[in-house]
Amino acid sequence: MQKLDEEKYKTAFYLCELLIDYEPSIASLEFLGDFISWNLNWLVRRLNERGVEFTASDKVVSYFVKKRNIYWEESHLEYDERFEILAALFFEQAYPNRGLEDSDMDALLNSSFD
Repeated sequence: MQKLDEEKYKTAFYLCELLIDYEPSIASLEFLGDFISWNLNWLVRRLNERGVEFTASDKVVSYFVKKRNIYWEESHLEYDERFEILAALFFEQAYPNRGLEDSDMDALLNSSFD
């Protein structure tokens, strides 16, 4: 029975991920607001409590980092160096070429790897 519950939570989490990717419409934002964020947060907490292994997409992780940073800034909380280092490592691995100028990207793509 426990395995079935775990699969239901994981399925719900992955469906919420899909909604963010494929239904980010104005109508969705107008009527649901932060409902998808709340669902994702709740599901991540339940999956972690139960020790269920799951994988969040890079897009969702970066979304969580953004939401956390907004909350941190609005609440005037102290700088968390440990979190900032982990977030920087995540972004470096998930999006290694972010921040490159077009000319830098052209040089990267046209270079030989001999």
